[in-house]
Amino acid sequence: MKRSDFLRTMALGTLATAIPFDMQAKGTEKPKAADTLSFGIITDLHQDLTFDAPDRLQAFVDEMNRKQVDFIVQLGDFCVPKKENKIIVDIWNSFQGDAYHVIGNHEFDENKSLEQIMDFFELTKNYYSFDRKGYHFVVLDANGKIPGNDSVRYPSYFHKEQLEWLEHDLKTTPLPTIVFIHQGLDHNGVHNREAVRILFDNCNKQAGFTKVKVVFSGHHHMDYANVINGIQYVQINSAVYRWLGEPYNNQSFPQEAYKKYPYLRNMGYYKEPLWAHVEIESDELILTGKESPWFGDSPVELGEPIVSWNYVSAAKISDRLIKL
Repeated sequence: MKRSDFLRTMALGTLATAIPFDMQAKGTEKPKAADTLSFGIITDLHQDLTFDAPDRLQAFVDEMNRKQVDFIVQLGDFCVPKKENKIIVDIWNSFQGDAYHVIGNHEFDENKSLEQIMDFFELTKNYYSFDRKGYHFVVLDANGKIPGNDSVRYPSYFHKEQLEWLEHDLKTTPLPTIVFIHQGLDHNGVHNREAVRILFDNCNKQAGFTKVKVVFSGHHHMDYANVINGIQYVQINSAVYRWLGEPYNNQSFPQEAYKKYPYLRNMGYYKEPLWAHVEIESDELILTGKESPWFGDSPVELGEPIVSWNYVSAAKISDRLIKL
């Protein structure tokens, strides 16, 4: 895109048209079997930090409607709960089926309360579970305050009430289980993450099989997966960008853009939106991800080490095949 085109979109009050998303179906899709369970996952949309979140979300919802998936889920850092962001909720609710929310840490920006977040997303519980086609799904909220430590800007902790609920929920379902959470349980994310992993492990031992199969998380804006005691921990990349932070200065956008969106300079921006499509059939989970070019300079071109946090920064969500 020419710099003049980019500036013209800013003058019109929308930067969203600066990125042409390829939303056309490619190839012929295999029809779903009647018992196939399918769902879409998107995470870390960050409506309040980026200029084109509505277009990215609309592309995801349109694609999931076209695929007629059973449900969609967003893994947090969706938007701050305020009237200016009603556009995001309206797009989300245009999905023709069930659409589930996971609460992320950035929903609490601008001093928003849990009650305000739940009201905005029309949630009756901040953690909950549901069943679909022979599988049990658990949604967790890891945004609890750390006991004795009020200095953390974005605390992440499971309090006793949620842990007791989770233990009871897992014990009472006979179904194989998949977990959705914002902060990862396999990496630096949740202060008492080991307590939850031990709970999962004990549940599997008591069941006599690996009942808790997969844990999907966002938060880190990375693309990786780990296996711990037979449980797959899959990190879903952000729909928009890789956060680089203050040491890096991305000058890929015109200088005028940073006046309205100052955090652009600290991002490695994905030119196209990322999301995952999941199908479960015959005890196999098939995750189909997306890949994008970088918008301007990549993190490595900006000086980030090739391996960061033990993982390579990548503008993609990898395809994965998981035996259940």
